[in-house]
Amino acid sequence: MMGIVPDTREATIAAIESALESDFIISSGGVSVGAYDFVKDALDALGAETKFWQIAMKPGKPVVLSRVRGRLYFGLPGNPVSCMVSFLLFIAPALRKAMGQTRAILPPTVVTRLMGPLKSRGDRRNYLRIRVVARDGELLAYPMTAQGSGVSTSMVQANGFAVVETGITSVNAGETIATVLVAAPFSE
Repeated sequence: MMGIVPDTREATIAAIESALESDFIISSGGVSVGAYDFVKDALDALGAETKFWQIAMKPGKPVVLSRVRGRLYFGLPGNPVSCMVSFLLFIAPALRKAMGQTRAILPPTVVTRLMGPLKSRGDRRNYLRIRVVARDGELLAYPMTAQGSGVSTSMVQANGFAVVETGITSVNAGETIATVLVAAPFSE
């Protein structure tokens, strides 16, 4: 654990450099394009080979994967939900694989029936937080009321992400949807 790194290019370079003793480097924040986002500059200064920067998903668009002097660097967004979603979808599976796990590397995807409508802009794949409940042999998905990437309370009772694909702007209650489970369904 490195703690909070000051929002300067030099401090970001120094923090990444000192973390190179680790097998993986995982950071949150500083990966977007704001005035205080210095990760890209720091990685460039360290000669990193960036595999990808930004993903067509919401939440979690500003995600970076780079190789720095033989080490993998995962940069996650600073917004709490974006960080959590990105970690569960990308980093947790990478860590499982690196530890030698050969099965169940990715979180399981199931089909659920929506118990409330979902909205999306349709401009990219959207992972909306839901509470998955098993009832009478069926998986039911209850959308969290607040879906903003800074609303960490939306993760408190969520155990899945309903996946709304690019080009889809709404999914009605009663329809089925692909759902990534991040914890076991609740029983009722």
